[in-house]
Amino acid sequence: MAAKTWEADFRYPAIQSSLELFPNAIPDDIFTIPKSFCLPIAARPVVGFTPGKAMLVFLVVGFALLGLAVWLTSLVEKEGPFMESVLPMVVGSLCGILGVGCFFAPSLFDKQLVSMFLGDRGSELRRYASATGVRSAELSDGDLTKQAISIDGDDFVLIYMDQENRRLLIEGISARYQIRSEDVVSVEPFVFTNYIGAQICCRIDEQTDLLFAVARVSLLFEITRQLPFLKFLRKRIQNKLLEEIAETLGFAIVEG
Repeated sequence: MAAKTWEADFRYPAIQSSLELFPNAIPDDIFTIPKSFCLPIAARPVVGFTPGKAMLVFLVVGFALLGLAVWLTSLVEKEGPFMESVLPMVVGSLCGILGVGCFFAPSLFDKQLVSMFLGDRGSELRRYASATGVRSAELSDGDLTKQAISIDGDDFVLIYMDQENRRLLIEGISARYQIRSEDVVSVEPFVFTNYIGAQICCRIDEQTDLLFAVARVSLLFEITRQLPFLKFLRKRIQNKLLEEIAETLGFAIVEG
């Protein structure tokens, strides 16, 4: 479950150390600072309506549309003349298609969804990224023993892989991050339920490290979890997020 206060959040020590980098004021363009950091956006990690809640709405609407499709189909079975059953049959089919679409929409359009919540910060990150584009992911505690399923999550982020400067520029709903290659201690594969991605340990200062994971849902990985006899397909699943991060930061991938 996402922390309700920054003091209880896994990023709190990194945030405290990061704020010391800006004794006077945080500059408008923080990504020009030659330091790795993690800076909060609001007084609490989770504030208001979040991408996680928006995704839940999609799921609820999807189930409602499928239920409506089933009900309309039952009307078709009761109708006698063909023409009288056409309308509920067509509407029921459309509801079924839209219902299924609602289940896939959050994963297909997650980048647009997070961008909408980020507003100007998302647009500015895209300016940095220019032609290379950004990646969307969920950011969480990198310690697997502390992982938990949560609607709000720890953070929903857009990531720009700045290969020229060997750094990750990350805009999140709850915090902003810059991860420079020279401050990174390790980059390793990350797997939790149906999420796959990268676990990163970054040194904020001499006393403080930030251990976190960035990952995305893999539908194929979820299928292999639900149907164990298809486990052999996992070898075909590419962890693109890990590959791109490792390449950007100049780390070799060591598979477990």
